[in-house]
Amino acid sequence: MPALQCSAVKCMYNKENLCSKGDIQVKGDHAVTENETWCSSFVEKTGMSNAYTCGCGCSSVQVGCSAHDCTYNRQEVCQADHVQIDGSQACICEETCCGTFRCE
Repeated sequence: MPALQCSAVKCMYNKENLCSKGDIQVKGDHAVTENETWCSSFVEKTGMSNAYTCGCGCSSVQVGCSAHDCTYNRQEVCQADHVQIDGSQACICEETCCGTFRCE
C-alpha cells in the first residue's frame, strides 16, 4: 500500500494530512493531467462530525485507481510508493486531484 498524504483538510477522513479511511478511490478514466483526476472517497466534513475509521490517520492506504493512462495504475490499483491527494479548499470530490498522477 502506498504512503498517502492528503491536503483535502475539509474531508471528514483527513486527520493531520493523513487519510483515516484506510482505502480510497481515485477517478479519472480518461485523465491526461492530474487536474482531471479526483478522490471519489472525499466526503465534506460538516460541523464537528468525523468518520475516522481508525483511531488515527493512516500513513499507508489501499488506493484504487480508474485513471487508466496513469503510469502507476496496475489493474485499477495504484502502485506508486507515495500518493499525494491535493485539494486544500475542496468542498466536493471533483475539487480534489491526485498530485501523483503521471500520464504514460
